[in-house]
Amino acid sequence: MAQALPELERELPAVPTSASFWRGASMQALIEQQNVRPVNDFGALLGGWPDDESVDDFIHTVRESRQLYLAEVEDE
Repeated sequence: MAQALPELERELPAVPTSASFWRGASMQALIEQQNVRPVNDFGALLGGWPDDESVDDFIHTVRESRQLYLAEVEDE
């Protein structure tokens, strides 16, 4: 295992040496860099929850999906 460490280290990206990398940007600077805008429509953040799908249907689907995933993992 100790022999694998140098190989893994070669695959890592170089550590930034610039001091500016290690300084945190202010919230305002991040907003400007990322071109963030206020949310005008909160509903847009909710995604596409179907009107005809109940919470119970959603929970059933999530549980079913998890069971299928676990069955696939056990088969490997």
